[in-house]
Amino acid sequence: VKQSLHPVWTSQIQIGTPAKSFTVYVDTGTSYTWVISSAWIGPKNSTNNKYDALKSSTKKREKGKLDVTYTSGSRVVGPIYADTVTVGGLSASHQLFSPVNQVSGLNITRRDGLLGLALESGPRSRNATFIDTLFHQKKITKRIFSMYLSSGPGSELYIGGINPQKYRGEITYLPCRSKHHWIVEGSVRANGKESYRGGMAINSGTTLIFGPKKSVEEWWGNVFGSAPCPEEKCGGSGYFTFPCNFDASLSFKFNDREFLFAKDDLILRKLEKNKLICVGAIRAIDHDIWILGARFMKSVYTIFDADMSRVGFATPA
Repeated sequence: VKQSLHPVWTSQIQIGTPAKSFTVYVDTGTSYTWVISSAWIGPKNSTNNKYDALKSSTKKREKGKLDVTYTSGSRVVGPIYADTVTVGGLSASHQLFSPVNQVSGLNITRRDGLLGLALESGPRSRNATFIDTLFHQKKITKRIFSMYLSSGPGSELYIGGINPQKYRGEITYLPCRSKHHWIVEGSVRANGKESYRGGMAINSGTTLIFGPKKSVEEWWGNVFGSAPCPEEKCGGSGYFTFPCNFDASLSFKFNDREFLFAKDDLILRKLEKNKLICVGAIRAIDHDIWILGARFMKSVYTIFDADMSRVGFATPA
């Protein structure tokens, strides 16, 4: 697993026979897996790897189509196929996915698609994830995968269990509040003051941390010198600015266990016309729960346990 400047999980996967490689986002916020189709008409200088069903001897056209609009407003559309999908040396035959031929609102210049690893239910589901398929084909004995995200080398997607070399101490487990999504109960604090307690979606497919407007405004209110950022300066609504040399204690709490949030991960970027002021990575949106992306996941070792419908957090090694 690799990360970019703004850390988002990506991985190399292979699809088809003979196998073709694709670089995809690893997204725990959705169960859909898709890659760019050879029928997609992209920019002339596009370097994306594309899936061509005619070149795979193990493909099978399935009924229906994928048509997904994400919370960001981006959309992908394509037919449904089944083919052999391999991740980290583990292969799942007849894995459902979509070679999409329509993509809008997504920057896929250096990415070929998305591997969806949301919490799902069983192999008969049209949205059965790669983990589900591996389990029911007896390639893994538990529907568990773990994630370690680092700013340096060593980031890892560990399929089928937990890597003891990537964490230390005890694991704190929390039951999922949804049948389909990795949503747990937690709270967020700044300088010891709690601004939100409730549902938190663990989503590796996004870089930032998002929350309901009221609680995000309250959270930033506990950071000295913070202020709402005008849309024209920050490229969208819901952003806040703050002094880059700020001094604050930031943390997330689960089952009375507190995980500190690194100050550097709060800095999204510096303002172009004032290098002393930074744009924050915690953004207000119209939503009823918090969404914790890769910026948060760098602070923890995360275990996704579909068998027990729970998420575990530990201190990264």
